[in-house]
Amino acid sequence: MTVRQATEHDAPGIFELGTAYNAFHVSERVPFYEYDEVVAWLRDPKDNIFLVAQVESTIVGFLFCKVMSIHWALLDNFYVIPKSRGEALGAALLRELRSLLRQRNVKYLSSLIESRDDLSQRYAKQVGFKPQQQYQWIDTFLDDKDFLTDGE
Repeated sequence: MTVRQATEHDAPGIFELGTAYNAFHVSERVPFYEYDEVVAWLRDPKDNIFLVAQVESTIVGFLFCKVMSIHWALLDNFYVIPKSRGEALGAALLRELRSLLRQRNVKYLSSLIESRDDLSQRYAKQVGFKPQQQYQWIDTFLDDKDFLTDGE
């Protein structure tokens, strides 16, 4: 198993994980993320950290982190395929991320995880994430009839 920084050459394999395993699934109406978006992240390593976990020549996991400021980063997407879970791939990805963030002097890493996802909740606690203030991820679609209606 190898953990390394992703390159543009890895985009098809990363995107395949996202679509085959719903790793990018947020909404039925919006395809998070599009292929061009993955490529754009890979082209801009200054503000992004994109890592892959690879077994032989197959990408089996990835992690995308956006550096938001000089001290804060947001873990935007983190995924290991189901059959490779329990093999320390997630921990290896997070260790490499921690090392890279420390090199940049980033002090704070945050992420949003679905509160109903027990597996993610347990894993986040296991690797050292702690719940802070209670936030809820909210969204809207700008074409919804109830968004900014005349009755404001």
